[in-house]
Amino acid sequence: MPRATLSKTNRPLLHPFPDPDTIGHELGWGSPEQLEAFADADAALGVVLKAIRKAGIAKTSVVIVSADHGGHGRGHSQGTPEEHANSLDCLGQRRQGHF
Repeated sequence: MPRATLSKTNRPLLHPFPDPDTIGHELGWGSPEQLEAFADADAALGVVLKAIRKAGIAKTSVVIVSADHGGHGRGHSQGTPEEHANSLDCLGQRRQGHF
């Protein structure tokens, strides 16, 4: 399992998890291998969230998880609803006046 170490600095961290997309193209969206890649990405995100808590910066951190597109079969250029689906999830404490 990967490890993450964070400090209390005010720096953004960008970490892509490309495997689910790559595997979707190679083996198909919703394939057992892609579902396993989603589980692996979820576990890796858990490592990041744990590191945020351990660094004591959870109350001042915002975590944004985004997917650029969905898919169908092994692609995403046929215009199906599954291809247009994406996700944007945000975790963090709400702070008025700060965006």
